[in-house]
Amino acid sequence: AALAATKTPTLMVAGALDKQVPPDRVRQAYDDLGAAEKVLVDLGCASHNAQWERGHLLLFQASLDWLTKGAVHAQTTGIVRLGY
Repeated sequence: AALAATKTPTLMVAGALDKQVPPDRVRQAYDDLGAAEKVLVDLGCASHNAQWERGHLLLFQASLDWLTKGAVHAQTTGIVRLGY
């Protein structure tokens, strides 16, 4: 219910190899989120500590784009697959 009530534009990131927060749980939270503008970055070859891993620049660029443009790869909603 709390996620459905959330209307703030939201960027979510799921590391494909994350064992602490499994990607399917992040996807479920994304689906439940009430925001009209929401992007889920599906980050391949990444775990829970993606900021220190090989694909960290993809994560950083997606975050910067979201904060400055309100979009990742010109998408304001949907799933963006990076690092595969």
